Amino acid sequence: MGAQSALVRLLMRGVASTNVMTTNTTALAITVTQSLLEWVVSRKAEANRDPRYLRAREELGQLLPIILAFLAGTACGAFAYVNLGLLCLFIVIVPVGALALYAVAPEFRNPRLPGTRSRRLLRRLNSNLDM
Repeated sequence: MGAQSALVRLLMRGVASTNVMTTNTTALAITVTQSLLEWVVSRKAEANRDPRYLRAREELGQLLPIILAFLAGTACGAFAYVNLGLLCLFIVIVPVGALALYAVAPEFRNPRLPGTRSRRLLRRLNSNLDM
């Protein structure tokens, strides 16, 4: 995983990261370790909670839902593939395609959105050239 991450960062500059979950998993492991170590230290000292422990717990609370959602998605994908085969790809392609169309469509529906003015100018220019 480290070689793949280095390859993307060094040789493929400007390309989107391909190791988001690797980073999240690494961050989760570090955060869990920090939380456990700080918990042990705070229990031995019987003092107030160390701010590092509280920060690690907060980070863990932010990362855990992401990791659990990823695991649930992979389990659902595996279940769908076992039961439906490659047909399960349409279960993903259709909603993603619909979201992509929805993301593009508002600009065409609302003439006041940015970008539509330039489109009108282009139409005017094209109509003047056709004359």
